[in-house]
Amino acid sequence: KKSTRQLKRANRKMSEYGLQLREKQKAKFIYGVLEKPFVNYYKKADRMEGQTGENLMILLELRLDNVLFRMGMARTRKEARQIVDHKHVLVNGKQVNIPSYLVSAGDTIEIKEGKKSSQRYKDIVEVTGGRLTPEWIAADLEALKGVVKERPTREMIDVPVDEVQIVELLNKESPYAEGFIPMSNEPTNLKGGAFECLILTNRKLKLLRFLMTRSTADLWLNLWKEATVSH
Repeated sequence: KKSTRQLKRANRKMSEYGLQLREKQKAKFIYGVLEKPFVNYYKKADRMEGQTGENLMILLELRLDNVLFRMGMARTRKEARQIVDHKHVLVNGKQVNIPSYLVSAGDTIEIKEGKKSSQRYKDIVEVTGGRLTPEWIAADLEALKGVVKERPTREMIDVPVDEVQIVELLNKESPYAEGFIPMSNEPTNLKGGAFECLILTNRKLKLLRFLMTRSTADLWLNLWKEATVSH
């Protein structure tokens, strides 16, 4: 017999946080992305025009390892990462060995000529030959070559993830969700590229002093202005 405690656990509804975390973990697992790079994709998506969640999924989909997998040149995304790592892939005729490299519309992706005849790729094509290719890419498996025809829309991405839940979770984890409120006027520029700003975080007043480049300082000022308006 199951204990009462086990039955209660089975019947307990997953919390909102649990649902959001599950979606984030699912996306990370599908694309093989670790936490820090995933958060960086979110930040980049948030700076882009349009819906943050849709932008996030598009960025993940445009990773070179994913595109190689979508073209049928790898059986799994994990295998695609290995192929890229092993320097078998050319993008527009140039070797790229970074799985996270973001491809663009018009890019041509292919396996190096000297590797095309290896048994590995014969075995891969035997498995992936009947796989449907997404409409935003064109693939020629005989030539082990493909083209990114266009940037995908969210509707073209058949990944069962609720990106809205992910965005809501990551919004909660942002500094502003912790009560980050700039208290001073614009951050003061000190000597040596240092900036300082008085903030209120977790109900404690703190003076932040940090080093940054001019471009990063401009980004900080924009964030400060947004936070000031929102609070």
